[in-house]
Amino acid sequence: MRLTVRCLCLAALLAPAASAAQVEEHWYKWTGRQGDTGCFHVLRKQTANASAPILLVHEFEARVDGKRLSLTLTTACRADRYLTPVRIISEAGRGPERSRVFATIVWKKTRTGAVGRLCTTVQGEEKTMVLPQGTVMMFALFEVVRALPFEKGAELKFHSLDATGLKLMRDHVVRYAGPETLRIGDREVKTHRFQHTGPQVQPAQYWVTERRRLIRVLIDGAKEYLLTTRAIARATLD
Repeated sequence: MRLTVRCLCLAALLAPAASAAQVEEHWYKWTGRQGDTGCFHVLRKQTANASAPILLVHEFEARVDGKRLSLTLTTACRADRYLTPVRIISEAGRGPERSRVFATIVWKKTRTGAVGRLCTTVQGEEKTMVLPQGTVMMFALFEVVRALPFEKGAELKFHSLDATGLKLMRDHVVRYAGPETLRIGDREVKTHRFQHTGPQVQPAQYWVTERRRLIRVLIDGAKEYLLTTRAIARATLD
């Protein structure tokens, strides 16, 4: 199957991936249903120490209804298939109106599996919530899907955590949908497509290259994240 998308930066798509001991970052251009645009920056820091947490920084900026919105999520994760979160910092807005929420998650083993206890303070009030084993941060799925096998029948069952609203959505799944060729400008790029479905979530599709680059995400057939350069991604806000 072939699919054509606009070319934003071929070099960003075909450059070799960073090693496990380096900092890796990707920039995406975001387009919304109503023509809103923005940029999404993913930063991953991982040391050569296998026991050290992986640090993920997700920065989202967009113009929606004429207003400029921003959100930054910094998450320390375990180096497992779910990138299990252990510490989260959520920062929304800019300047004096910027709000910041810090949360820690302590995981304990039980007879039926690990259980996490998320603790945070919102406007001076302490809040807690219980997380089941196999919980994935919502934006961390951008990284999780890159590591899934390119095999028929491959899937990952998980629970999605929206840290901005402290909302847990259970029983989600990402399945391998098969190979697909994307046309980027005058080049064809071989990719593998994954499908994400589950209760309380809009269906999404992810395209990953042979070199494990996530180059396109499409949510509900209308909201798109497309891999590009920093300059092009930032220009969408001006």
